[in-house]
Amino acid sequence: MHMSWWEATIAIIAGNIIANILVVMNSLQGAYYHVGFPVVNRSVWGMWGTQFVIWNRIFLSIIWCTSIPSLTFYYLFS
Repeated sequence: MHMSWWEATIAIIAGNIIANILVVMNSLQGAYYHVGFPVVNRSVWGMWGTQFVIWNRIFLSIIWCTSIPSLTFYYLFS
């Protein structure tokens, strides 16, 4: 993309602001009504549809927990 340093800085700041707004909007219902992630999922996806979201979260955590230490080991000792 050949961006200069100031264009890259603006892109990073804008991306962080957009992501921060979405994270706050996603967490408002849990903070306001004091309910957890599974309860909110069941209200949105239904009893059986929430299985997709929960399995997606499980697999994502497995990927993160296995890839980050192995990459750290690779970069430290290679």
